[in-house]
Amino acid sequence: MAVINDSWNAQMKVSPHLSQQHLDEDFCWDLILRTRPNFRVSQPYAIRETSARLLALYAMFASLEDLTCRVADEQVARSKLAWWQVQLLGSEYASSAHPVTRQLRESGALAAPALDQIKSLLNSVGQRLDLATIVDETELRAMCILVARDQMKLEWSLQAAVPESDFPVERACAVMGLTQLMRESSLAVVPDYKWIPLTMLARFGVNRSDLVRHPDSESVRNLKKQLCVLGSNWLAEKGDVRNSPLITCSLPDTPGARHWLIQLGLCIRLLQKLPGKTRAEAHRMFSQPTVGEAWCAWRWARKLSF
Repeated sequence: MAVINDSWNAQMKVSPHLSQQHLDEDFCWDLILRTRPNFRVSQPYAIRETSARLLALYAMFASLEDLTCRVADEQVARSKLAWWQVQLLGSEYASSAHPVTRQLRESGALAAPALDQIKSLLNSVGQRLDLATIVDETELRAMCILVARDQMKLEWSLQAAVPESDFPVERACAVMGLTQLMRESSLAVVPDYKWIPLTMLARFGVNRSDLVRHPDSESVRNLKKQLCVLGSNWLAEKGDVRNSPLITCSLPDTPGARHWLIQLGLCIRLLQKLPGKTRAEAHRMFSQPTVGEAWCAWRWARKLSF
């Protein structure tokens, strides 16, 4: 797209002394930190040998997330999605000069086995653009799993990590997907709340325009608090994350799972801290990692002692 290429050309003019690899890495970091700033505190715990591939992968995730939270015009978003489909799956991949695609290609992040997940990930973005409404919490949970599942599979495949048989994959993906939807709505140029179920809107006497025009009203804040409770209920049988299956299950015994599990820990922390926050406070939590996030990442890294 012209906007992407113009941004990249401008960066090259500003930093002509840097190598192409450094420029590509800087571009990827800029993309990630704009939508997933907590990557800054989780990335140091990833396997060093795969850090370049992980950076490229998360830059791709951030580029696709931009389509659902930073592109106000739906037709523009669809055009960009089609462009990414050509870049990632078409003949353009081998010769693309886009920094994200080049970083994916040169780091080896997208090996042949990952292509099915890439197709599924792109299809899930398309489904979200097609989304008209969500009726109830069951549909929301399915959507959240859809949002996070392919991202998980791609990262675990890249890191050669395999979940144990009792690891609650769907519960974890539901929580990560919900956190992503909440983050996108908080950071969006034009907030989109189509993913909030009609049953929840009716229960709290709220419509979607209220979420935009009166984000700090008592009813809207109560609804958002209930979303966090819902995520905790998905994660733990009794709604208390301290009783989460993550505490008692067999965690993957490979270093390749560490980064993703730390990301999950950061999502759990957000569910605990978000209730009662104003929209401005929530925006800061999603856009500016704090010492609290760094501490959380360190504690999870200690828990994951492998």
